[in-house]
Amino acid sequence: MKRCHKGILGVRKDPKNQILFSFSAREGEEWPSDDSDSDFLPSDEEDINLTRKRKKKSKGDNKQRSENPAVSADTMKKGMVLRNCVELKGVNLTHCKKLSQDGFMALVDSCPNLEKLDVSFTSINVNAIKDIVTKHGPQLRELHIGGNYYLNFPALANNIFENCPCLEVLDVSNCRFSGDYVSIDVHKFQTGCTKLRVLRLGNSKFRLKKTNECLPGFEELTELSLGCLDSTKSGGINTAFVHENILRHCQKLHYINLSSCRALPRGMKREYKNKEIAKLKSFCGIK
Repeated sequence: MKRCHKGILGVRKDPKNQILFSFSAREGEEWPSDDSDSDFLPSDEEDINLTRKRKKKSKGDNKQRSENPAVSADTMKKGMVLRNCVELKGVNLTHCKKLSQDGFMALVDSCPNLEKLDVSFTSINVNAIKDIVTKHGPQLRELHIGGNYYLNFPALANNIFENCPCLEVLDVSNCRFSGDYVSIDVHKFQTGCTKLRVLRLGNSKFRLKKTNECLPGFEELTELSLGCLDSTKSGGINTAFVHENILRHCQKLHYINLSSCRALPRGMKREYKNKEIAKLKSFCGIK
């Protein structure tokens, strides 16, 4: 049987009566369409009206921007914070390296009830922190200023000792200074900040000033991390200092880190927690 070649849709090919596709609409009733249809497209007239409305709106926005070109999004955000956060008691600006000194001062000055401030690992300078300590020092309870580079840090330290009688937490760890070591008046520190509970000096180079006076110690201290204190030139921290001024007077101490203290015997340079501190006291002959 002779094979028959079929065309489109399985219909037998007929050269005389070929089937052609038509793209013209069929005659019949047209389905109504409105805005609720997902395939609805606006007419030319509606499209023109919509375009005009958009142009009008954009002109209004541009006019508002041109009236106050100095106002940026960041400025508006800062303004909102300054106006609405007057009851704020804690400010944490850790790692905010792009914050300017003026922005820092404006933010902190707008918080009259400031008690906690953290500016660790920022670009804040000594003068800015001194201004804050002078204004808010009597009510400051926590001050975190570690991880920064400081010029003339002794002046800042003295400012803290003189103006922060209620200070409970001080973090000056991981700091870099303009000199090799920074001298600290321990007696002035202990008499000026009697309520101190947490003191962190780890990985910062400090030198203790010599004194013939009996140091009172920090009676409320619970956590202490000592840094790379130098004992070669100005007394510094040594075994006697640890015995007499830390272990004997700090009865509430439950954590102490002596791992950075170069002048101590190798066996003492480590961390001590809770019951280990009692063993350390027993080892040093302190009851």
